[in-house]
Amino acid sequence: MSNYRVLDAKQEVVATTELADNGKAYDWFKEQTAAADDALGYVLQTEVDGEWEFLDQNDGGTNTSGSDN
Repeated sequence: MSNYRVLDAKQEVVATTELADNGKAYDWFKEQTAAADDALGYVLQTEVDGEWEFLDQNDGGTNTSGSDN
């Protein structure tokens, strides 16, 4: 199980959860941001070794390169 969180455009945490994999986390993320008309600016992060990292949905893993998504 991994921890996930959603940040809004102001970089404030708006939701958190613990899920088994990145695929389920991405589905959860879409549900969390679906209600917002201005969903632009929302990001999904996962906790890796105590650090929050952006989730890179392209390959289903985490993006630890530090590049913008």
